[in-house]
Amino acid sequence: MIIFFFSDIPWEGLYQRPHHLAKRLSKNYIVIWIEPFTLSNKLNFKLKNIGENLYSVTVPTIPYNARNKFIKKLAFFLSSCKIFRLTIQFIQYKIIEKITSEINHKKNDEYVFFFENFQISNITRYFKPKIIIYDYIDNAFGFTKLPDHIVKMWQHLVENSNFIITTSNNLIKQIKSIRTENVYLVTNGVEYNLFSSPQTHVDPPDLPKDKKIVGYIGAIYPWLDFELIAYLCSKISHINFVFIGKEHPEIEKSLTNLKKYNNFFYLGFKNYKDIPAYSSRFNIGIIPFKRNELTEGVNPVKLFEYSATGIPTVCTNFSDDLEEYKDLIFISNTKEEFLQNLFLALEKSTQSDFINKIKNFAKVNDWNEKYKIVNSLIENYLRKS
Repeated sequence: MIIFFFSDIPWEGLYQRPHHLAKRLSKNYIVIWIEPFTLSNKLNFKLKNIGENLYSVTVPTIPYNARNKFIKKLAFFLSSCKIFRLTIQFIQYKIIEKITSEINHKKNDEYVFFFENFQISNITRYFKPKIIIYDYIDNAFGFTKLPDHIVKMWQHLVENSNFIITTSNNLIKQIKSIRTENVYLVTNGVEYNLFSSPQTHVDPPDLPKDKKIVGYIGAIYPWLDFELIAYLCSKISHINFVFIGKEHPEIEKSLTNLKKYNNFFYLGFKNYKDIPAYSSRFNIGIIPFKRNELTEGVNPVKLFEYSATGIPTVCTNFSDDLEEYKDLIFISNTKEEFLQNLFLALEKSTQSDFINKIKNFAKVNDWNEKYKIVNSLIENYLRKS
């Protein structure tokens, strides 16, 4: 069995849900990670071994969600031409056809198409996969307004997948406006052992050490509530606010404004394996998201990572799905409530009963447990087909 894992992010870079699932799937299957071309990563049009039973290859895609505004506008302009779209699609097909012949040692090998990047899903017309799976992890229309032909492509994948996995109930509602059968909730998770053992991590030299730390680890993107963050920095100068993650070009001004506070620290992007060394030094983890179409469907990985580390989570009320975690986190409806919740969370951070509660929550949400659910769905459909 060969699984073609159509990712919407490169293998090299931010380590996320797709990486965790693909790596675990490669224990039982050959997995080919098919990633989109991006300017920040090396092209890899030939099959590259990146692990046992795990390979990667780059295919050209149309960058509708590009960080660069000019590239995004160019993508929309060029994609309005059907011939251009079909050319990109044909190149994708030829690359995948070539690697299929390279990796297919047995003529009876069967294929599973595992989509996270629905914008490549038209590739199914060239092949006959045994199963088509759609792992729907973010609102497809929350990042940018997409052209009609892309919307139709998403709808076609939703209608024609053998089964769909989503990360939140909000996304399930969106899917069920089109189909109701074979839709499963598999939330995000955490590598529990990695995040729950801070004694194994070296103390990061760039962390401020003179005050308690409220920390955020994740994308520094426009969906962060920068006004809230500035308010918090101004109100509690005796606490340091540490932000770690890759920044989006559009938030440069907002980030610059925050740097005027002596208790605000932006440490940039850190490798995934180094993240626990930072989070284990936090007293509180925060998720200061604005509420919008995108964040309403988010199931934040950082919630599980903070919890595994044993630190309380304070967040804005960015999604109705947070109600499920109300006994584990501090949900804030206003900036004043967020501030008050920080003080409540600081109290909880020293209480062993609460720490054990959130760590146990993280433990049952280990990525190995998530993989078992996904793998059992695949095995069940293989038996039926």
